[in-house]
This record gives sequence, C-alpha cells and structure tokens, in this order.
Amino acid sequence: ASPAVMASQTRHSKPVSKRRKPRLGTIKLLARVETIPPGGLILVGGEYAGTAPIDVEVAPDERLVVQAAMDGYRPAQETVSVGSGVEQLARLALAQEFGIVRLSVLPEDAMVSIDGGPPMLVRSEIELGAVEHTLEFTRKGFEPAVRTLRPRPGMPQQVTVELVWIPPPKRLVASN
Repeated sequence: ASPAVMASQTRHSKPVSKRRKPRLGTIKLLARVETIPPGGLILVGGEYAGTAPIDVEVAPDERLVVQAAMDGYRPAQETVSVGSGVEQLARLALAQEFGIVRLSVLPEDAMVSIDGGPPMLVRSEIELGAVEHTLEFTRKGFEPAVRTLRPRPGMPQQVTVELVWIPPPKRLVASN
C-alpha cells in the first residue's frame, strides 16, 4: 500500500493505546558483607564493589559470588543469596599470611624493635605477617640501623645488619 493509503487507514482505525501495563520494578534486597579483619576489598561477580563492611544489592534468590582481599591475607570467597524478606550477612574471614625472616646481627646482643614495638633481643629467625614492617636494631654505643621489609610466604628472607660503633668522645685532660 502507498503511504497515502496507510495514512488514511491509520487515521480511521481504532486508536492504539500507548499505555503499557505497569511494570513492577525488580526487587532488590541487601546483603551485608563484612570481613575479619575489617576493611577488606570486596568484589561482587568479579567487579570491585567497595571496602567492607558494605551492603550489596541482591535480587531475591539470586546467587552472587562475593570475594574479599586484603594485603597480607589470603583471599576469601563466599556465594551469597537472599531469600524473600530475609536479611543476609556474609562474614568472610581472611587468613593472615606469614613469612620467615632470618636475622644475622652484629653485635650479637643487639636489640630489635618491630614496627615501633618494645625492643627485644634479636633472635636468629622471626615469623612476621606478610605486610610491610620496619625493624630498628639498637645497642648502646652503636648507631641504630633501620630496615624495611615485606616477608613473603614460602620464601624466607635474610636480613644482615652490622651496627656501627660510636667511639666515646675524647676527654680533655686539664693540665696544671
């Protein structure tokens, strides 16, 4: 049919309603995601969602894979689903990772302070969390030495320190 015939048929035919049936919105429920320790980075379905604790939108009976990660900790994962009207709490426990640090320090009776903590006698081997640490080595009469390191799980590290002796000040002897 020509455009003129189609136009005349359209004008004389019943009007077509442009109203659609009201569409119900997708109901979203919230799942609270927490990490132990707090502050883990949260990924939902492989995409960054924020820092825990965080509320994540979930459709009823939808299953979402929630992952948590934090520096110095093994990642954790959990599948979260929320039934109709039921609140869900996903608490992901992150296991801390540790690394071995072997110390060789002279003089042998030097002290070490880890991350500003109290000084203690240097041991030949220590186990530390796999995050950045500051070790300060001290002994009276010697220059302190500072080392910053990040222990690596399964890969022992060697730290060698030789403190530098500070000679006592020369005493002036008064002559008569």
